Amino acid sequence: MDAKEFLEQATVLNEKINMDFLHRQKLKELLEQISGGSVALHDRVQGGQLPDSPATKLVDKITDLDHLIEQELAEYDVVLEQIKAAIAACGEYSEIRILKGHYLENKKLLDVGQEIGISESRTYALHKSAVGKVEKFLKCSRK
Repeated sequence: MDAKEFLEQATVLNEKINMDFLHRQKLKELLEQISGGSVALHDRVQGGQLPDSPATKLVDKITDLDHLIEQELAEYDVVLEQIKAAIAACGEYSEIRILKGHYLENKKLLDVGQEIGISESRTYALHKSAVGKVEKFLKCSRK
């Protein structure tokens, strides 16, 4: 994995988590349509639903998604801390701000450059330099 892929991990995980939350929400809406939602969850806990009922299957899927989302959130926290450490290792404020804005705040490079008052060419140069420093950081941390 190169430095840019490493820095983009948080964004990719965040998108996956958001898709899983959306999927979970759609399943809950479907559960409500089938049986009133909270009743189905309560019956599942009380053992009142048949194991193969549509509501029970939906509750099982929702529960599985809840566990998956918990795992993804834990992974996101670890990845985010690793990315923050790599960005902090750049040392120079402008480079840190560019990487943080672009990879953690999902802003366009040029927008971050404008925020900190630097030209387009300087923004790209600092980004390239910072990504190079992250690459070196990753190589050193893998040894």
